[in-house]
Amino acid sequence: MRTITRTLMSVVVLALPAFSHAALEAITDDEMSSITGQALFLSDKIVGSTVDANPFNDFTFYRLAVDADMLFNLNIDRLQLGCGGFNEGIPGGLNACDLDVDFLSFSGSGGANTDFLLRRPYLEIAVKDDGDKTRRSVAGIKIGSQSAEGVMSIGRVHTSGINPELGGATACNPGFTSAEDNGSRLACHSGANRFSAYLFGEMSGYGRITSPFGNANVCFGVINAPNGCNSNQPLYLAISGTRMQQVLAINRPLVTEGCSGALALLFCPDGNTDIRENLRFLHRVELNSTGVAPRITRDFFLSFQRERIAYPIYNQGQPYDTDGNGSTTDTYSATANTGWWMNITYASARNLNVGTLNLAGLDALDALGEGANAVDINLNQTPVDNCFGSAVFC
Repeated sequence: MRTITRTLMSVVVLALPAFSHAALEAITDDEMSSITGQALFLSDKIVGSTVDANPFNDFTFYRLAVDADMLFNLNIDRLQLGCGGFNEGIPGGLNACDLDVDFLSFSGSGGANTDFLLRRPYLEIAVKDDGDKTRRSVAGIKIGSQSAEGVMSIGRVHTSGINPELGGATACNPGFTSAEDNGSRLACHSGANRFSAYLFGEMSGYGRITSPFGNANVCFGVINAPNGCNSNQPLYLAISGTRMQQVLAINRPLVTEGCSGALALLFCPDGNTDIRENLRFLHRVELNSTGVAPRITRDFFLSFQRERIAYPIYNQGQPYDTDGNGSTTDTYSATANTGWWMNITYASARNLNVGTLNLAGLDALDALGEGANAVDINLNQTPVDNCFGSAVFC
């Protein structure tokens, strides 16, 4: 069941003789639709289902939306939300933040002179036991939009010495090329320290591998790479969790080209890779408000809740796959865990140059089978320069 209330703000001037009397009359939706400027503000009441397979949408959701575009350009030195305390979504004793990001900026694709877009922004409140006056309570609050477009730039990249954002004894070494990082490559990067979110993303990139069995140019995702390697198989990742630090992708296709040594004798076979990437390596992701599904960032939101909640999507009449499970009939978002949460239904990091990876011993053989381990590879991304005028933030 869904109840919708729309408020029309307008000014009506009546030119009537002094002796006449006019009464207000209700107008139909069809008549209302012919009036220019209708429904700048929209209020919604969405009653969650109690009989479907989703146990986390049994709330009443109240929404106040604006039928407009919100444009902004924003720099944040450090975003920290939901730090410490008790959170049912995390292991016991983990002293961290739900969201902890260094140097976060929102801009358009052109940098400091362009704006990040939120289409039809809104505020939504999830109410539990709405029909019981003695027990009804607010369970969650969400700030969202129908769609989003622009660039999220994250963190900084250092080339030597000690990372000033992290400190510690591990020196930054961006040239460390082993597929298994010793920590020195990660020490060059600051950015997303902890992230509580649902994120559906797409990656593509290219590089080169060296091994005892020969060398090869490689690529993954949809890409026509400068190294002569071409791939047309999308690499999508769906991750969800509280206070996450890394992305994990198992047994993903790796296309090879230009092989030498034993790899050439084997006719340059395609391989597989297991990717385990710390979020601090991710410095730039792009969101799209238009395009062909699934490459559309719909229902972008930031929320906080005291219990797990599956919030309704903006347009209940246009369901889609909201949680990466393959269904195209979802009318509620991926379930938000307790605490602070961000929902990003599509973000892309494409055409990455991952450089040269050295595969030793069994890792080289695994690349032809279950998947070679690629741990914290250098994505060679740089944050957007979002400085403007005298601003020093970059």
